[in-house]
Amino acid sequence: MKFYILAEKNMAAQDFSKALGGKTGTRNGHDYVIGHAAGHLLKLRKPEDLVPKERFDFYHKWSFAHLPWVMRDFTWKLMYMVNKKGETTKEIIDRIATESADCEAFVIAGDDDPSGEGDLIQWDIIDWIGWNKPVYRMHFPDSGVKEVQHAFDTMEIVDRTDKAYVRSRNRRIWDYISMQLTEALNVKLGEYGIKIKSKIKGKGGRQKFVNLRAGRLKSMILKFIGDRLAERKNFKKKSYFENRYYEENSGLVFSRKYTDGDEWRYDTPEETQNEMLPQNDVIGEVKAVAKEKTPEELPLGDDLVALIDKGFDPEQIVRSAQKLKDEGFISYHRTNDRHILANQFEELVELKDSLIAWFGLESQAEKINCLTPRKPYVADSIDGHGGIRVLKMVQPVEFKMNHNETELAIYDLVAKRSLMIMCENKKYISYRLSLKNNPNFEATCKKVTNFGFDEVFGKVNSKSDLDGEMLQGKTVTLTIEEGSNTMPAKLNIDRLLELLKKKNIGTGASRLQAIPEAMSAGSELIEYKNGELILSPAGIISYLMSQNLLISDWHTTQKLNEFLDSGNKTIEQVYESVMELVNHDLTIIKGLTGVQELVTNHVDANMLFIPTEKISIDLPDGREVKLPKKYAWSNGKEHVFTNEELEQLSNLEEITFAMTPEVNIKAKIGEGNVNGRDYFGLITEMVPNPENIYFGEKDDFPYQIRKKLTDDRVITTDELCQLLAGQTLKIDNLMKKDKSGTYSAYFVLELEEKSEGKKYWILNRYFTDPNKMVKVVFKKKNYSLDPYFSPLGRKFTSEELETLSAGKALEFYDLVSKSTKKNYNAKVKFMIDSQYHELKVNMTFIKK
Repeated sequence: MKFYILAEKNMAAQDFSKALGGKTGTRNGHDYVIGHAAGHLLKLRKPEDLVPKERFDFYHKWSFAHLPWVMRDFTWKLMYMVNKKGETTKEIIDRIATESADCEAFVIAGDDDPSGEGDLIQWDIIDWIGWNKPVYRMHFPDSGVKEVQHAFDTMEIVDRTDKAYVRSRNRRIWDYISMQLTEALNVKLGEYGIKIKSKIKGKGGRQKFVNLRAGRLKSMILKFIGDRLAERKNFKKKSYFENRYYEENSGLVFSRKYTDGDEWRYDTPEETQNEMLPQNDVIGEVKAVAKEKTPEELPLGDDLVALIDKGFDPEQIVRSAQKLKDEGFISYHRTNDRHILANQFEELVELKDSLIAWFGLESQAEKINCLTPRKPYVADSIDGHGGIRVLKMVQPVEFKMNHNETELAIYDLVAKRSLMIMCENKKYISYRLSLKNNPNFEATCKKVTNFGFDEVFGKVNSKSDLDGEMLQGKTVTLTIEEGSNTMPAKLNIDRLLELLKKKNIGTGASRLQAIPEAMSAGSELIEYKNGELILSPAGIISYLMSQNLLISDWHTTQKLNEFLDSGNKTIEQVYESVMELVNHDLTIIKGLTGVQELVTNHVDANMLFIPTEKISIDLPDGREVKLPKKYAWSNGKEHVFTNEELEQLSNLEEITFAMTPEVNIKAKIGEGNVNGRDYFGLITEMVPNPENIYFGEKDDFPYQIRKKLTDDRVITTDELCQLLAGQTLKIDNLMKKDKSGTYSAYFVLELEEKSEGKKYWILNRYFTDPNKMVKVVFKKKNYSLDPYFSPLGRKFTSEELETLSAGKALEFYDLVSKSTKKNYNAKVKFMIDSQYHELKVNMTFIKK
């Protein structure tokens, strides 16, 4: 039989080829061909494209009238993924179809994780190319040679009842259908015309807006953060006083374990005297227990996300982890199991010396001696890929040359944990001491007998060590101690992850994805500020409007995860599950009242767009038109209509008002169209302000030229005529922006192509006569450059310009300084001037 083995990415395909002896070949009497995808190649279409054409409008528009969705309308059609450049994944899928055409079986060899995502990716491809022959699955915890060979030898035939595939398929459908709740929240907010501003701007500085969100994991993230912020805000400190005993030399304090309702905590220090306790007592029984603390286990995705607490960018963490995995430096990072297999541990042991060298721990090498598989790190079987660990090592200098700070932090973390599990346990004796006459007063202390892994990594601190047995018989003194209830701690990434894990919400993989997404530009649900997670404006409103929704209840989420993880539910059962929740939550969202007050009371007004008050004007034909009281522009500026302007508009006259020094707005009442929708009302048009802008056409192409070149220099009409005649205009004594001096510049009108292929005349400024300049392309943009470079004493050659345009540097040796007459070496490359956005030649010296 001839197998087509599809790896998830090219790097994995290379590992398979290495393990099996080539991209094509024979093993165990079977021919094989290895191909690769590129992660996700297909995705579900928009709701309106998954239903019959006659139902398009019903699902295309966001409206309560179109909710809830009708499940019998849906067919789960896919579409090609599209990147930022507009390129689709069609070419990759076509290649897979061609490569597999003459094979007899398709082998799923994507990432083997418990969520089933790797299976879903490849089943989508199998369905898309119309494959109708047998399908097999290779299971491998790693892409090492032995693991891949074993996976090939033990591959099993699968179909669409495979639990991993069913889990992932059902999760995708459930999450997709639950998007109705995101739609509903935004429709409800939209009833008040309110929009939440994004911190990022669109083209031309136009304001972007962000949507509210509701979903299985993100809603719970917002819930935990919002609840903790509320607990801290509403916290009221309450002091209390209690009797304790103090041992002066050791500093040990003996106290009682408090349970709600105990009456030995008092509001005032005087009340503590009512207990009539003796002024002194002695330390009686001492219980000693030998204990050990094991080194931290291998990390999961959660541990990588926790790097946010150290100032690393959330999205960069995800990209960096994927890059290190693809390069073969670390194992699969979207794993849910910290354990590894015995052979994987042995592979780590082979890297021991390299790991020791990485951290400069040669002096501690003898203490890194736990080199046989042991619990809790090694298990007989693991769920998926096991804990994230180092797969290969290079010299630190080489690694740092080719990787950024985030990649280094991730690799450092994984390398440290990989080495740590070979270190000895930390051993200590734990003591519990009680008083002879009042045994309910207790204290604890410990004495370290072997610092183990802490000593290896330089964390030895014996100052707090106490030998409890040496304290037996010591006298303690009664003291009054003041305490108080504890304010809930700030919720950072680490504590949020602990909460999510404790409630069994999400997986390490899903949390690794969801938290950075919630913090990303454009989503902007949560922020990290002064060591604390807080809600952004969109997060605040999503949290407040979701208070009573099932999607925000962790008990519901737990049950839902159990339902989806079972891997045996039909699509119809998924429909029933999600629609029960959607119908419940939709009823609550539709009935929400006081939303505008909720928003304005909790979100800074600067982050909101709230529609202006409407006014009515009567037209000559008796019709009534409602207009905004003020006209708001995308840059935040506003124009309030005067009574005179309103009267002109009511008479169907056109008015003009200024929005910026360069732009006027023309406005009138009439028939308009926005996004394909006809309306009757206010029509506006941007036009140049003739007081500050020259505008018109030259050779059938438009131009707009600012009259002011600097604060004290304008272009005269005679100079405009010279520019329109194609002449180069040289102007001297132009004041610099910082008023530090003057400069001379050349100005020329040049025809340039802008958006949508339209051409405009643009006034360009040069500091060298443009007639002496050459045209070059740098970073996909056209620039003019003076090819003469004075340090060389000559012009750049065409070959040198080509090299510089490609972003590469040129090196020149034994140049002569004009001032010192000494020789020097220099590196030259192109750069963009940050002030004038012009192409410059940047030179740096090379040490001899």
